[in-house]
Amino acid sequence: MTSVPDEHRARAVGTTGNVYAVAMLSSAGVSGVLADGVGVLTVLATAAAVQTIAGGLFLVMSRRTSGNA
Repeated sequence: MTSVPDEHRARAVGTTGNVYAVAMLSSAGVSGVLADGVGVLTVLATAAAVQTIAGGLFLVMSRRTSGNA
C-alpha cells in the first residue's frame, strides 16, 4: 500500500478486499467438490501445504521489499 499514491489508496484497498473475498468464495466451492472426489484428508493436507509454501514465500518477499521502502 505504500507504493500506491494517496489518491488511489482507497481503490487499492477495495480491490484487494474484493479479490480476497472472491478467492475465499471460490476456494470454498472448489474444496467442497474436491473433498467429494479425493477425500477430506487429502484436501486438508493439500491446503496445509499450500499455506505453508505461501507463508514461506511471504516471508522471503517481505524481507526483500522491506529494505526498499
